[in-house]
Amino acid sequence: MTGTRDARAPAGAISLGIELTLLVALAAAVRLVGVGESLWLDELFTSWVVLGPDGTLSERAALGNAAAPFYWLVKGSVAIFGASEWAIRLPSVAFGAAVPVVVYVLTRTLSGSNWAARIAAVLVALDGFCCAYAAEARPYSVLQFFGALQLLAFWKLLNGGSVRWRVGFVACTIAMGFLQFVGLAVVAGEIVYYALLRLRGERSAFTPTRFLVDLGLAGVALLPLVPLVLAILGRKANFDISAKPVGLEDLVILHRQPAYLILPFVAAAFVQFARRAESDAPRGWVVPLAFCLIVFYATVGPIWVAHRIGGPTLFRLRYTMVLYLLPLMCAGMASVAWPARGARVAFALAALVFGQLVESPARRIASGGSPRLSHDDWRGAVRVVNERAAPAAPVFVRAGWIETDGYLQADGPLIGPYLTLPVRTLYKLDGSERPVRSLTYAGDFATDADTELIGRAGEAWVLVQGDPATIDKVVDRVVARLTKNGLSVTVADRTAKRNVTAFRVVVTRGRPA
Repeated sequence: MTGTRDARAPAGAISLGIELTLLVALAAAVRLVGVGESLWLDELFTSWVVLGPDGTLSERAALGNAAAPFYWLVKGSVAIFGASEWAIRLPSVAFGAAVPVVVYVLTRTLSGSNWAARIAAVLVALDGFCCAYAAEARPYSVLQFFGALQLLAFWKLLNGGSVRWRVGFVACTIAMGFLQFVGLAVVAGEIVYYALLRLRGERSAFTPTRFLVDLGLAGVALLPLVPLVLAILGRKANFDISAKPVGLEDLVILHRQPAYLILPFVAAAFVQFARRAESDAPRGWVVPLAFCLIVFYATVGPIWVAHRIGGPTLFRLRYTMVLYLLPLMCAGMASVAWPARGARVAFALAALVFGQLVESPARRIASGGSPRLSHDDWRGAVRVVNERAAPAAPVFVRAGWIETDGYLQADGPLIGPYLTLPVRTLYKLDGSERPVRSLTYAGDFATDADTELIGRAGEAWVLVQGDPATIDKVVDRVVARLTKNGLSVTVADRTAKRNVTAFRVVVTRGRPA
């Protein structure tokens, strides 16, 4: 009997290896769609940080409200493969493709079910939200990866995990903080869950003292983030420009993602069914489902409340990357609550179809409702200017940074390059003597000196990020400001690329002699 079990072990390991390899291949395939397309604004910020002179990476990252570690990863990718769109996106794609594997292990550890782990992992692999952020040169898929590992370490420690898991818990918590400090909100959910366990009289090897010590160690390691966080909170008004009103429904569905409304409550509804299956599973189903739901809602609730009372604008979908995994895991675990195999398959297929209907990669790729989904074509817009502009014609850029107006009032050698970075990284303007200036966030000239520059040059090119309605408003503001300053101008060569428009302003009267 022992020999049979030993013979099955290698076969099982090989089967698992093949399964996880196919899972990574599936996740990578959908995340590589459009990997060579033009970088959009936030991705261009990443390229600006990593392609800058040595010794300026941390300072550049801080201008964009970010810490340095993620950009070290990207810098390493660029050093190996060269400066290109796909090399800049490679770390995000790689970690994003690995997230379903961590979800598989986490769900398997929670539930004791290979089936639940498979369903949860496939849901994550094919989820449009996860795919979209894993395809961008930003830290969110890396945050999701380490967040899932941190949840795994926390669960292991609750169930007697060794010192190695404590090290992993602390390390992953630190990584989450440096990748995106609001990702640490998930710790609030873990604290609530731990407190509920204590109130129920349950005791684990992960004592309160150990828990507090580990959180304290992570907190000490994250102290270098304090100045950055304070600076970001001091610029709260900038973020309010883009913050939408948050309704009660957002507490449940996180920016109207239907999967959040249905999947967790479907999972909760199946708790009673799960009780029947407890004898078939090492840990049962009620506790794993409760763990996911409590961590999810205990974390989302305070974020929502903070936003509603006028606190920091933390309630943004991309900040919930770790939380987003929990409802999908609930769906995987709930599918096993069905006693009949056919019913399990039907539920799993329903969850997969539902996920594709509401949040598929295809919907994300095809959507044109947001620059984050349709990717600004700065590459094409800059090419238009290089092909048509006179060598010395000034260029004005409305990049779309919400902090533009505040930075225009500040001093510093990196402020100007930061506000005009779309034309200073991979997509550079021809002509080293060409003046490049930033417009205000609304699309007006920052000073009268800008209008005088256009008057002397006789023309200028303007690059504007935004939808057609935004472009029309910027054109009107530019013409009105120049007219007010005594220049008669016409607008020509208006060329629209994806979410970026280039147009030429030609002075017809009022040009200085």
